[in-house]
Amino acid sequence: MGKSQLSHPSEPLRNENVALRLMRIDDANAVVEATADGSVAQFTFMGAGLSFTEAEEWINRSNEGWQEGISRFAITDGVTDATVGQVGLEICAAQRSGEVFYWLSPRARGFGYATAAVVLVAEWAFGEVELERLTLLIHPENVASERVAVRCGFTREGLLRSYKTFKDGRADMWSWSLLPGDQHKLASG
Repeated sequence: MGKSQLSHPSEPLRNENVALRLMRIDDANAVVEATADGSVAQFTFMGAGLSFTEAEEWINRSNEGWQEGISRFAITDGVTDATVGQVGLEICAAQRSGEVFYWLSPRARGFGYATAAVVLVAEWAFGEVELERLTLLIHPENVASERVAVRCGFTREGLLRSYKTFKDGRADMWSWSLLPGDQHKLASG
């Protein structure tokens, strides 16, 4: 799978409710808070209960990922700049595609942050990065992420059985896709 170096946007990606910016060390408390939540640990590759030092290390690795075609943005409240989660995109340059991934802190759920963040990343991916396909891979029990996928205009394609090595085994994943022509379906933040 070919990957390519990504250049981060010179300005945060934003709409009226959300801004996406590079992760900063002062986001470590938000990472600690999120990884204390069972659903973040259950449905993402994030470790459970990261310490402050582990969160700082994760942020540093996240920022280095841009060199390998893996972008990570802090999802922040567009008014207060409080970090409420993270959203990212892993590029496959050979396929001109990318996999979108995200998580939110428990206190940030239900306010549309995930939908707005995924829409902003999709617009950036299809525009500036010039990708031709985006994918979301969602654990079958992650109903909240399925709702985000629907709101963002993704199409559910099918169940990928035993698709990924995940935590202590292999997990089934629903495959969802978004194409540039689907942009009319994107939710408005």
